[in-house]
Amino acid sequence: MLLRFLHPRSLYHHSISIFLLVTFASIVQADAPFITDDPDISDVGQLQLYFYSTVQSAKHTNQIIFPALEIDYGFVPNVELHLQIPILTFIPQRVTRAAGLSDIEASFKYQFIDETTYFPSVAIVPTIELPTGDASRNLGNGRPWYKLPFWFGKVLGKWATYGGWFSFQPGYRYAKLFIRWLGFTI
Repeated sequence: MLLRFLHPRSLYHHSISIFLLVTFASIVQADAPFITDDPDISDVGQLQLYFYSTVQSAKHTNQIIFPALEIDYGFVPNVELHLQIPILTFIPQRVTRAAGLSDIEASFKYQFIDETTYFPSVAIVPTIELPTGDASRNLGNGRPWYKLPFWFGKVLGKWATYGGWFSFQPGYRYAKLFIRWLGFTI
């Protein structure tokens, strides 16, 4: 593993990554949530661009999404358009690895309840995953699939809490009701 890391091509890529991280670290701002979403909507006409990466590791495979671009746009009051474009590297233990465009996510978020003193804000986010990744290379699902999460959020003084969603994924082996609550942030 160390030899692979020390390979000249790997060193070049790692050097560029570190340079970009150090160069832009002072201007990059991040805010929770990172894993879930929240019901907040971008202001009308506001465009938000996010670059991110994720790593998923299982017993016999690793999946690295890098880079990924997320675009959020405040379309009209209480409605946000969303597009997520990931590049996936699939690293199985015993077969050929693959890298390329994965499935693209498109959605719109509609905040239908504004936060009040006693009640959280609530949004629904109909989402479709478009089968743009090559399923034969494990870069995508091979067919469109849908999610219908509901997001809740409440500010409590200096604290904020958000999360909770459910999603049905037709045809997915583990199609269940998923619920997440990320917790509190300051």
